[in-house]
Amino acid sequence: AETRASAWAETERFLTATLFEGDGLWRTLLTSNESFVDARLAPLYGVSGAGSSLTKATLPAAQRAGLLTQASFLASHAGPADGALLTPIKRGKEIRTRLLCQDIPPPIANVNAHGAVGKTTREKLSSHVADAQCRACHALMDELGFAFEHYDAIGRWRTADNGEPVDASGAVSQIDGEPTFRDALGLTKILAEAPEAEACALRNLVRYATGREEAEGEVAALRSTLSGPLDVKAAMVAIVTSPGFTRRAPSRGEVLP
Repeated sequence: AETRASAWAETERFLTATLFEGDGLWRTLLTSNESFVDARLAPLYGVSGAGSSLTKATLPAAQRAGLLTQASFLASHAGPADGALLTPIKRGKEIRTRLLCQDIPPPIANVNAHGAVGKTTREKLSSHVADAQCRACHALMDELGFAFEHYDAIGRWRTADNGEPVDASGAVSQIDGEPTFRDALGLTKILAEAPEAEACALRNLVRYATGREEAEGEVAALRSTLSGPLDVKAAMVAIVTSPGFTRRAPSRGEVLP
């Protein structure tokens, strides 16, 4: 419980430091290996010198890059100890739906589940979804989740899965060029630069700020007012000063003064 609390506190402090004390860029949220650790988190990340309170630290550059490699994300999107097959699915689904804003079809009714064969989690899932009934949904989730196979259920770095070398490579389908990656750091770099992920981030900001779904063309119009890489602070200002935030359409039957 104490480590869980530290992990959430780390992410909150990282967000505050990046958005309101740092450059505020979307890509920094996904690629920075600067974070904040205490004595509970330091061993998990393989760093030393941390005390009882969160202090700024440089995490191993070959292992950590931004929010998606922090313990809070990795642990909260992992399966239980006896359900390791769920971990890539949960992590991949979160990226597909929340960072790319792409839908995943619902499971087919009465799907014929197949047994998983193989030593590693990746091998087992690959054999499990060989059937086309499963592949339609899992192809959108699993490969993105495999990018995080270097991290166990609580986010510790590992190089082997059940005695076999970790394979964290893959490709991001349904975005321009379907770029490939070797591991989570490669995936986060792709997401930091992909227009699809940037548009999704801006869409989510609009929905959070207004409490409604975006109007047609609203996200694109907001993006056109912002120059350069997506600056989240600038985006927030653009949203709350836009007509979509400051004005509303009349309700059905409403009599205007």
